[in-house]
Amino acid sequence: MCATKSVDRWYEAEWLQRVEPTRLFGLEGRVAVVTGAVGGIGRWLSAGLAKAGASVILTDNEPATGEEMAGALRDAGLSAVWLAVDLREDEAAQRIVEFAQEEFGRLDVLVNNAGVNRRVPMLETTGEDLDAVWLIDYRRCYELSKAAARVMVAQGRGSIVNISSLTSAFGLEDTSLYGPTKAALSQLTKT
Repeated sequence: MCATKSVDRWYEAEWLQRVEPTRLFGLEGRVAVVTGAVGGIGRWLSAGLAKAGASVILTDNEPATGEEMAGALRDAGLSAVWLAVDLREDEAAQRIVEFAQEEFGRLDVLVNNAGVNRRVPMLETTGEDLDAVWLIDYRRCYELSKAAARVMVAQGRGSIVNISSLTSAFGLEDTSLYGPTKAALSQLTKT
């Protein structure tokens, strides 16, 4: 009974409250890019990378929120800059990677987090729907990975993290657009 209770309440343990990312790993001197940085997952990933010591480039297409978030990270003594980028733009991937190199001289971590979904029954989807989801959820991730990998190979190190979804493996209602793009992203990660 005692063991079960401790397992059920592991998250309340005092030690967990003291865990800092830098105790597990450090990213001092590293540069990280997070796409879709102002949303829920992106916000937490950006803060975690900055807390671990990385200089984080937050990218998204919401300038007011992004600048506010970068400012909040800087106010906390962390290294963060904002880059307003609309991933629908043809040169978005190259622009992000070039910014990292111009601003910091390197790129160590790319987090392909940005994603869009159009929850529409398959029989009601349009070509425009398919193109819009495919562009952000797969094509720009591929292009960003390719551009970042060129820099990382030249540096001799780097990490690319692709945020996929359970819908890449499980079919859910009205995800005929989103699930396949996330499956493609999961396969890109493997290859």
